Amino acid sequence: MASTSQALELVTRAGFMPKGNDVHHAMLTLDEAHAWCLAHDECAGFTYQSTDPAPGGKVYVWFKSTEKVAPGAGWHSCVKGGGAASCGERAASSMLSLASVFSGGPKAPAPGSTKPVCAGLALLTRKPMHFEWWLRYHMALGISHFFIHVEDTPELLPLLQSEPYRSRVSLTRKEDEGAFKDNYWTLQDRQRFHVNSSLARCREMGIDWLFHVDDDELIWLDKPFRDIVAAAPRGATNITFSNLEAIPTTTEAVNFFEHIHTFTKRRMLAYVNGKPVGRTLPTVKLDGPHRFSGTSYAVPVSDGVILHYESCDFAQWCAKFRNQVDCTAERKGAIPFPYYRDSITLFQEHPDPLKDMGKWVEFYTRRKIEHYNTAEIKAGARHIAAVERPRMIDLLPSMAAAPNGAAAAAVGGSATSPPQSKAAAMPAPLSAGQR
Repeated sequence: MASTSQALELVTRAGFMPKGNDVHHAMLTLDEAHAWCLAHDECAGFTYQSTDPAPGGKVYVWFKSTEKVAPGAGWHSCVKGGGAASCGERAASSMLSLASVFSGGPKAPAPGSTKPVCAGLALLTRKPMHFEWWLRYHMALGISHFFIHVEDTPELLPLLQSEPYRSRVSLTRKEDEGAFKDNYWTLQDRQRFHVNSSLARCREMGIDWLFHVDDDELIWLDKPFRDIVAAAPRGATNITFSNLEAIPTTTEAVNFFEHIHTFTKRRMLAYVNGKPVGRTLPTVKLDGPHRFSGTSYAVPVSDGVILHYESCDFAQWCAKFRNQVDCTAERKGAIPFPYYRDSITLFQEHPDPLKDMGKWVEFYTRRKIEHYNTAEIKAGARHIAAVERPRMIDLLPSMAAAPNGAAAAAVGGSATSPPQSKAAAMPAPLSAGQR
């Protein structure tokens, strides 16, 4: 690292400076973090939870206004005015390894390990489409337990309170948590509250990891989850899956989970930064809808992705954006997606379904369906059918060891065969040529 007029001495801290004292945080190289902190008087130092990155490699860095640390372990901190040794130039003997100080939860299994790697799923849902199909898909995939917070959808309660779902679902309702008004602008606050509560429940149940996905998303794994975890750096607490956006082809009412088989990473209309699964350690919290706190690992798209069926049903799209007609111009301008902003504007200017239905259909066809009809998107499209697959996530030992196939019965089928109720039947697998 280049020398500076005011060196930063690297200190291995047995703790992590409180989030309330953050000045700034970003994904940076240590050189970049070093330069930023020196250039800003309000920065007392920075901290990261990682082994040293390779030269030029980036880590998630938190810049701090105080040196005070809170209980915890595994964080490396660079503090201003510490002496001659600059950050990244310390001797190996002065450094505690992350493996020796990281505690409080399970370690990633070695490849070939027989230790189960179990996962739960936290979801906040309101008026979902094809929800029983979604639920049975993820049960068959191997999600051990679901933490579902239901808002304004009482019709879901009888389903979730009946078997085979009741034993696999922890259910809360909007009236159970009255602190947040139900609107677009408090969604992340409500998600954070629910997911962080679910992390604590996971620890009680012995669940290692918690997915945070929505009711219009499916987890798609091309490798067993245990192998994905084993490939992550030791001590990783956040694993991010890239998202692919589903390409709809019709305004007709269909089960889009079954009907749509084509997805893209190009020119997406909604978010692009993936969805996370977090390690259920006491120090880990949801840090926004797309990541958990701590050290991150990005899953190669060849190993697994999140399939995002955003507004893939015309009626669902209408309901979603008609609900935002009271959105002010200032708040609408803060929404990062032009498609979302323009959808809200459409329903603000043309609110009458009797007079304006033609305009709604024309907009959805042009801005949603035809948007993807380009050579660029077609060339990069990936074809996936969300069919039933062999279980890809380990179940809790108590479930996997259940006598007489009780665990398999809980998802309505064997470990490798799909549930076949009329309401939630899965499509037949595609042939290798169709994949």
